[in-house]
Amino acid sequence: MSARCALAAFTTSQAHALAGALAANRVEILKENWAADPIWDLEGTEGFEEYQEELKAFSDTKKAEWKASHDQQEQKRIAYIQKKADRLGCSFGVAQYITGLEDNIRKLQDQIDVLLEHSDGAHRQIRGY
Repeated sequence: MSARCALAAFTTSQAHALAGALAANRVEILKENWAADPIWDLEGTEGFEEYQEELKAFSDTKKAEWKASHDQQEQKRIAYIQKKADRLGCSFGVAQYITGLEDNIRKLQDQIDVLLEHSDGAHRQIRGY
């Protein structure tokens, strides 16, 4: 084989390897983007048809992980509310309602704090402090 043929073969194999690496990188970027905002069917993404099985497996795995995490958080929330109901001597529904009100109060307090910070800063700016 001549040096020119060997160089062409080497370059072609390198090009194929590079193309494969770029495709794999595109697939990983697609997975990351989908995981950050999973609003479409990953396995149906146009231009990635040849990776449909891999993308479906990834999607199914992520969805199972997210469900398990959600279920665990929900169990903790229910246990917390049940403990509050036992402590207050009331029904689960009443304790859940109270917990919701407490959450709303916390959110309102946070909003008030932000408004006060802004109004205090504006007051200082107007007064020249």
